[in-house]
Amino acid sequence: MSDYVRRRAAQAKVDTALQTAPTGEWSDWYPALAEWLTLSVLDGKPRNTATILVFTEGPVWKCRFLDREANEQVFVSGRTLQELLQALENGLVQGGMDWRPVKDWGQGRPGKKV
Repeated sequence: MSDYVRRRAAQAKVDTALQTAPTGEWSDWYPALAEWLTLSVLDGKPRNTATILVFTEGPVWKCRFLDREANEQVFVSGRTLQELLQALENGLVQGGMDWRPVKDWGQGRPGKKV
């Protein structure tokens, strides 16, 4: 028995593959980033949208930006959230970021017992 953890009711599945999340006004400031995150059809074919994970480490804002189409990722940082997003926007527009393949860890990391 638990005081806090409860089973949640199952929710009906919704096909979100071709739905787009609203971007709001920030897409005016970071149009390339907004497009990467929301464009789900390219050249008439379905496209996996990118994902972004934003976090802080000490005084630095950081993100992992994942291109799910190419299975590559890039890490970007900034002193503020706005600086981070602007650096990512500039990299997406101008190119030159250090994209790296996403490692497939399979059943767990090497040397880690599963």
